[in-house]
Amino acid sequence: MKETFVDLLVCPETKAPFKLEVKESRGGEIVSGGLVSTGTGRRYPIIDGIPRILNEDELEMNYASNFYYYWTRMDWRVYHESTRFWELTEWKPEDLRGKFILDAGCGGGRWLYHMARAGGRMVALDYTRAIEKARQECKDFKDIDYVQGDIFKLPFKESLFDIVHCHGVLMATPSPERGVKHLARMVKPGGELAVLLYHELSRPQRIINRMLRSIPKRLPRPMAFYLSLVPTATEYVPGTVWLLGNIIHLSGQRTFTMKWLHNFDWYTCEYHHRTPYAELKKWYEEVGFEAPRELDTNEFRKRSRFAWMRNFRKSALENNLFLKATIGVRGIKRK
Repeated sequence: MKETFVDLLVCPETKAPFKLEVKESRGGEIVSGGLVSTGTGRRYPIIDGIPRILNEDELEMNYASNFYYYWTRMDWRVYHESTRFWELTEWKPEDLRGKFILDAGCGGGRWLYHMARAGGRMVALDYTRAIEKARQECKDFKDIDYVQGDIFKLPFKESLFDIVHCHGVLMATPSPERGVKHLARMVKPGGELAVLLYHELSRPQRIINRMLRSIPKRLPRPMAFYLSLVPTATEYVPGTVWLLGNIIHLSGQRTFTMKWLHNFDWYTCEYHHRTPYAELKKWYEEVGFEAPRELDTNEFRKRSRFAWMRNFRKSALENNLFLKATIGVRGIKRK
């Protein structure tokens, strides 16, 4: 942690500034120490160079702990040359260059890597120790600050960032609506908030999905991790993904490890919200964002060599029949 980073941080409870305690520093970076709230006197530790602005009982285990399993075992280097980030966000690298950006819920740093490489000045936040994986994946970029913290108790000054990016996170929290509104406070006037959630789903699919997830998400994490081998093995039965992919979750990923981790992620996350575009648009407008724009995050789901299949898939998306369909929105905060 850089010493200057403390100037951007505030106590998540009172919004008072922190007093910095340095126990060990190395090469201009604070390795260990603490942040003491001038409002409450409460101390948050700096561990392995990362401030951990959470309750003590949240540091190792919380409702997002399954994602720690996921991120720390995933090798995202295979995606570093991917165009997927730019397709999903509809940004170009020059849109991010020189911007001050918060990646909220950065996980293992998959999207953080692309934003940093484009020249964004990054702050990475995650609720779990996957923040350590993100730092490892993005070690080649020096202009990134890392913090372990809670989207619902953000430890930053308000109206601080040019861009706040939150990809595939809020649907797995207690309240996507509250998450959007907390993140909106971090965006400066004229700045941008980009969010991606799960799209609305048909009622029968919601019921099936809820039933299939009801047991794994209540099991001990190691047991659920190995139980996720069942849908993973199922994917190797020819035609299964094509036939059942919109009834039960089958990842469709390229490698065995990626299939396993994606299935584990899906079946064990505690929360699994679905949001229609009209509702997400309303949340944006309620917190002062002008003309929020829906992104075509499902374009690849409609691809086919055959026109009839493209039309069929387009209709399925419009009728909320794609199990893994997403909804992305970007909006500009009023000045």
